Parts: sequence; structure tokens; C-alpha cells
Amino acid sequence: MVEVPFVSVVVLSWNQLDKTLNCINSLLKSDYLNFEIILIDNGSKSEIVNSLKSNFKNNKKIKLVFNGKNFGSAEGRNIGFRNSSNKSKYIAFFDNDTIILKKYISKLVNILEKNKNVFGVNGAFYNFKENYPSRNTTLTLVSFDAPYYANSLKGNPLRKAVALTGSGCMYNKEFISPEPFFSDYFFGGEEVYLGLLVYLKGGICMKVLDAQYEHLSQNVFQGNRSPLASFHATKNRLMSLFLFFEKKTLFKIFPLILTSQLFYLFYFPKLIPSKLRAYFWLISNYKKLKKKRNELQKQRKVPDSEIIKYMSGKFQDPNIIKNKICNKTLSLLNNLFLIYCKLLKIKTKEFFINEKRTRRLV
Repeated sequence: MVEVPFVSVVVLSWNQLDKTLNCINSLLKSDYLNFEIILIDNGSKSEIVNSLKSNFKNNKKIKLVFNGKNFGSAEGRNIGFRNSSNKSKYIAFFDNDTIILKKYISKLVNILEKNKNVFGVNGAFYNFKENYPSRNTTLTLVSFDAPYYANSLKGNPLRKAVALTGSGCMYNKEFISPEPFFSDYFFGGEEVYLGLLVYLKGGICMKVLDAQYEHLSQNVFQGNRSPLASFHATKNRLMSLFLFFEKKTLFKIFPLILTSQLFYLFYFPKLIPSKLRAYFWLISNYKKLKKKRNELQKQRKVPDSEIIKYMSGKFQDPNIIKNKICNKTLSLLNNLFLIYCKLLKIKTKEFFINEKRTRRLV
């Protein structure tokens, strides 16, 4: 008889009781039975804590952990990792505003079991009204998302992804041990950190398009222009580049990093103080970050070229900005970024895909 892998599912919550209840209930309806739920509450109000205890304290499938304060997304998930069962082969991380379909966990486990070089997977976001968009996206060299087109992927439900953004991500637990996240990310970008870690260690991540889920706050972090979100977004994006890329790569892409930061300083002048605060944080924490970088580089199994070939040389998807002038500027920057990568022989995904030839075919 084939042994069914045990899965630990970490659900991170902070207030939003109704969303948490809906998330847990959708997990409990899964057709995959060999799993546990670790509900990590990140300092919710006392009445919500009491409600969670009342609803789930007698459910043997659910382990409740109450932090008493907000440790952020990264450390909150680390706490879930530490509280997971010793028998779990895979571990999944969910935001509390996520709802899955019945076969979601089964489909992710199936991909991990059948593909021994795949160590991280998640499904495709949808809103229960529209199909998952056919356009493919990938992480850029300056840590944004950008679209790409590949005719070879037409009809294939699997997509290689450097970072599994969103919710409902599942990983091989041993591969990301002893601790999956870096607590200084606090919130936003921690999934980029973990995706880059998987690739650094010689694995790959996949998006499974026929495993669908609803994530109510999908892309809210990227679209949130509050000073707090700007601070963490700037800090975390630059921190990921510093921690994972080799020195020679950082030297090559520094002009691209500088250009991307100048663009956002120009486009969001109200957020300049928060971005300056992020730069100051990075400089003042250099010793700690250097120590973390050295720790990560010791785990390296592949050169940057094996990671960059799955990334885009563009800056960012221009469609996220409504202003026509800035939209055209972004499109121009994307082309300049690609020319720069070609000149410096930085072989990104575009080096392997003829976008002009395949754009109309996908």
C-alpha cells in the first residue's frame, strides 16, 4: 500500500474572524485527509481569540497557537513551522483570507510526489467568476513581476516560478529546514525570499494552474501605497537581491536597481520619506544582513545563471500603472533593461524565449 504523505498546513491570522473561519472550513472540506492545520494567531483582539478557541479547541485536526502579539508574516509562519508535526513531509502556508477547492491539497501533493526536483508549489488564484489568466508572470531582476509569453507552455498546467507569490504555497519541509523565513521581512516579500532559497539550493518551484484558490487580498500589498507598505516593499525587495545574488551579479545589475528606485521616487513623491527610511534601515543593519548573506551563500548549489534564466530582465509590468505617460515610460524602461541585459550577457528568461514570435500564439 502506497504511503500517503502527511502535510502540515500553517494558517496565519490577525483579526478578521469571518475570513479565518471560512479559510479553515474550506481546508476541512479537502478530499486530502492526511494533514493537520496549525492556526497561528498573530495577536488578534481578545474576543477573536476567544471565538477561535470556542470554534476549534475540540478539533483534533487543528493545533491553536496564540502569539499574543503581531510578529509579522515571516516570523508568524516560522512559528507555524516550529509547531508542525515531526511526521509531516510537506508544509503549506496560507493567509487567513484564502479559500481552496476540494482537490487543492491533493493536486499540490501529487506534483511534489511526481517531480523530485520540485520543492515548492502553489496553485492559481481565481475569483470564482473568471478563469485563471493565460498570461504568465515571473520575477524580474529588480524584484517586481513582469509578464512573459511562451508558446511551449500552451495547455500545460505547470509553470516554473522563481517565487510563489500569494497564498496556499506548499514546500518539501526538509528542503526548507531548519527555518523557512527570515523574520526581518515582517510582511510582504517573504515568499520571494523562500522561492529564491529553493532555487539557490538547486531546486525549482512550480505554479499548478489547475489547482485553484481564492485569495481575497491578492496583490493588495503591491497595490498598497501607504508609507508602511512602501517601507517594507522597498526594504524587502532590495534585501532579497543583496542576500541571494553573487557579488558579480549585483555589480552588473546595480544600474537597473538604481533606475527602478529612482522611477518610484519620481512616480510616488509622497512615499519618498518611507523609501528613505527603508534605505537607512538597510544601511544600519548591514552587519546583520551580511551575516545572513554569508549563511545563505554557504547553501548555494547552483550559480546565479541557473536562477536568472527563470527571471525576467524587464523592470515591471507597465499595466499596473494607469497614468499613460508613466505607463509608456515603464514600457520604454523595460526595453532598455532588456538591451542592457543583452549587452552585459545577463541571460534572463527572454534570452531563451522569443517573445515577439510567441506573443500572438499564447
